[in-house]
Amino acid sequence: MEETKGIDIFQLGKKEEIVKIIDPSGGEDYSLIRLVKMNKKEAGECFAISRNASESKKKHLLLEESTNKVRSAFAANLQTPDVIEMLVAYEKSEMLVNIDLLSIADEKDMSKEDLKVAQDVKVKEWEINRSKEMTSEKEEALREKLVQRLIDTEAIAAGNMAFVDAALGYTCYLSDKDERIFSSDPSDQRHVSNLRDERIYGQISAAFHKFTQVFAAALKDIRAAAGRGSDFTISTKSQKDATGSPS
Repeated sequence: MEETKGIDIFQLGKKEEIVKIIDPSGGEDYSLIRLVKMNKKEAGECFAISRNASESKKKHLLLEESTNKVRSAFAANLQTPDVIEMLVAYEKSEMLVNIDLLSIADEKDMSKEDLKVAQDVKVKEWEINRSKEMTSEKEEALREKLVQRLIDTEAIAAGNMAFVDAALGYTCYLSDKDERIFSSDPSDQRHVSNLRDERIYGQISAAFHKFTQVFAAALKDIRAAAGRGSDFTISTKSQKDATGSPS
């Protein structure tokens, strides 16, 4: 029986990849960087940075909205059906993330193709019912909900960007040394935001997302792999103060 190689326990599960970053100015110049999968502690620190950035952005936006009313003016200029359509779209996007939790009759006996069709039908029915339900709400309340949705979306986007920037600080190493290229601290000159060209950032960010997709899985994929999809259900009967989708 072939004996497997023993290595440092901290190296188990470690994934690496060398990527080439091309100089966008042209020519043949390029840099090699080594992407290394983060450990649990590093990922946790990135989530903390992301959460703080999102909360800080939301506070700023709420203060900005209380004085400038830009988003309120935008919502006020929309027709009520348009406001409802936007709100339903926000809720639908949340539902689709966990679409495997929708309760579908005879799901276990369906092929993947048939299940997809059944899920699409279920979501469409939910959209129609949710839109009708919102028409009974006061227009002012709907517009206020839209303003909050706009603010939340901007705050989440800021948090997502902060996560990626911090993760690049932990993930990107010199190709031939055990030395990080960037700092996860936004105030540090070595933070990725100080790159000279946005196109370079774009290449590194794209490489990072492609790299992490190799070992990252969506929650619905994890549930499918664990065979737990049929053990959970979510209600498609929304409440007036709920999104109609799982949190």
